Amino acid sequence: MNFDFTKILKRGGGRIITTPTIHICKNGELYFYCVEAKNKEYFRAAVDGSKVGLEFSLKPYGNSFSIREKQSALTSHAKSVVRAIPLTKYIGTDFYSANFALHQENDNLYWFDLAEPIVKYKRKK
Repeated sequence: MNFDFTKILKRGGGRIITTPTIHICKNGELYFYCVEAKNKEYFRAAVDGSKVGLEFSLKPYGNSFSIREKQSALTSHAKSVVRAIPLTKYIGTDFYSANFALHQENDNLYWFDLAEPIVKYKRKK
């Protein structure tokens, strides 16, 4: 038998995320991929120019958002965070969401750069 494995091509589909990544939607949905759930029930955010810091914790602070596990990601609905960061400035008005690489400073402190999106997504029709 002689199989030609180059004839059938994959159409569409998602990308496999193998490094810490955040997916941000303009509606406030946040997805944290490849981030260990241990000691992460809440998070809070801070902005410094194009850099966004994320501090995870077991206990809530006055300005924390809760996190839940959903399939292979940690998720949160945090419209206040999305409003506080200039997302449209960095991904444009034609795009609805984007993925950014998360950089880990320690067990509970991560950051990402809005000026460096990995991929931007248009709204599905």
